[in-house]
Amino acid sequence: MRARMLLVPLAAAAALLAGCTTTPAVNATPTPTTNGLESLTADEILDKATDALTDAKSFRVSGKGESDGQALEVDLTFAGDDAEGTITFDGLKVDVVQAGGAAYMKAGEEFWKTFLPAEAQALALPLVAGKYVKVPSTESIIPSIEDLLKPEGSVTKGEVTTVGGKPAIAVETTDGKLHVSLVGKPYPIDIVSDEGTIEFSDIDKDVTIAAPPASEVFDISSLTG
Repeated sequence: MRARMLLVPLAAAAALLAGCTTTPAVNATPTPTTNGLESLTADEILDKATDALTDAKSFRVSGKGESDGQALEVDLTFAGDDAEGTITFDGLKVDVVQAGGAAYMKAGEEFWKTFLPAEAQALALPLVAGKYVKVPSTESIIPSIEDLLKPEGSVTKGEVTTVGGKPAIAVETTDGKLHVSLVGKPYPIDIVSDEGTIEFSDIDKDVTIAAPPASEVFDISSLTG
């Protein structure tokens, strides 16, 4: 799992603030016709999976792992350019929202104390308590589809297998593999790596993601101008 990629933007946002201050069928069915991925190269399979996920109305990413010895858990729902959910590491949960071209994050006092220097806490903690912190548009706190599926290094085509009862094919790197569905649209099923596992689910559902109410938001730009 690209765990570090999920964690680093949250720390960067905190540093900015410091600077400012279905049940399966019982009857057997014939083996379904594949979507043809098994005849493609690893790079082509990866491109197909990325395109399919990009075109989906929505999808969910969830899983557990670790980064630099820290326990990490993610549960994010994406709908087009918008996203929302939680990222938890070492017990510190952060609620994140990306909507309308802006990004927001809300966390408890322990999170901010972890990332804010002591000299900034007296001023900053009262401002962010119970609030979503709106971060500058230049800061991304939620990974893109390309970030989620981008491999580290070259990829090779793995074996045809079954994942969660679904025929799938693997795209492998030196430290993990991405399983892509061989039936229907070539959606990613999961990513299994040395850092942990994330799963893709709830694909192509009707989802609406909205920004938090203004009364629940603290805008960093109010300090920076």
